[in-house]
Amino acid sequence: MGVPRRLNRDDIRAACDYRSYDRGRDYFAHGRVLDLEVAWQGADTLTAIATVRGTRPQPYQQVVRIGWSERGFPEISGRCTCPMAVNCKHVAAVCLAVREELHGGDPAPQAAERCLAWLDELAAAAPAAPGTLPTGDFLIYLLRPGTARGKPAVEAAITRVKKGGGLGQPRRTSLQNYTYAYYRPGYLQPEDDEVAPLLASLCAGGWGEPVVAGSAGHFAVLLLVRSGRCFWHENPTRPLRLAGERPLRLGWRTRGDGASELAVVVEPAGEVLLTEPPLYLDPAEGVVGPVATGVSPPASSATSSPRRWSRPRLPTGSAFAWRPATPACPCRRRDRWRSPTWRARTARS
Repeated sequence: MGVPRRLNRDDIRAACDYRSYDRGRDYFAHGRVLDLEVAWQGADTLTAIATVRGTRPQPYQQVVRIGWSERGFPEISGRCTCPMAVNCKHVAAVCLAVREELHGGDPAPQAAERCLAWLDELAAAAPAAPGTLPTGDFLIYLLRPGTARGKPAVEAAITRVKKGGGLGQPRRTSLQNYTYAYYRPGYLQPEDDEVAPLLASLCAGGWGEPVVAGSAGHFAVLLLVRSGRCFWHENPTRPLRLAGERPLRLGWRTRGDGASELAVVVEPAGEVLLTEPPLYLDPAEGVVGPVATGVSPPASSATSSPRRWSRPRLPTGSAFAWRPATPACPCRRRDRWRSPTWRARTARS
């Protein structure tokens, strides 16, 4: 039977996300696709049944249906027994195996695909330009005011770049959804793996939303901003960027009830984040940067109390001579643990 339709790598990449396609290509290249069976239902539809050797001892099973439209565009729908279940990396590997079977005797598509594979490797090896957003789905981070002043909360959302430019409607998610997931979601980027442990340490009891504070909050904010995917919640179209140092000023301000309270502000205006060391956030300009407190870091305990550390070490054999005498305690009497019945019987005898 002749081959009625074409199945290109771009078709497989569009059906599966980019990360699943890249991993499926590795699986296919290493010969992990086993027992492939292809059955045609008419001239425009086929069903492929296969097994793929994954990370578990038991191979995963796949059923992939590929149907071509009247204009020749394929529609891929694959199911797998792995946790991801639909259009996963195993399905991508099976589609590549089907594509090789369809076009195995045609040298022209093979040469074209070798060129495409070389371009894929070249693009993967080239570093991404600063501020370049990933393709496909990816995470963005939204900073919003928290319950305490100077301690903003971090929200995570999934989105992608629209064809006409700009970001699509974000879908809110939680840190636990992707850090404790059974499988690695395809929207995670290498920067997300680096910042996830820091955000997890900022969650109260390991759950809920991360709250920026302390040393972990300082490094988490810097990593989020450098990723180019951190936004202020009121302006999710302009990512926050790093800026220069701003001086800190202390003063007093009058509250509504007439009482005075300490005011900690930076110049130009911005909100001081209670991290260690402190940072400032200027939502109007969309910048984050360090704060010049004018206070040197505290000296270590070894230099602040030299007399404590200059004393000679006590020999091990003389340690008991310095132990103060322990006064006798009535609770340590031998019959203290005895029951009241035993003590009464002993007194009568």
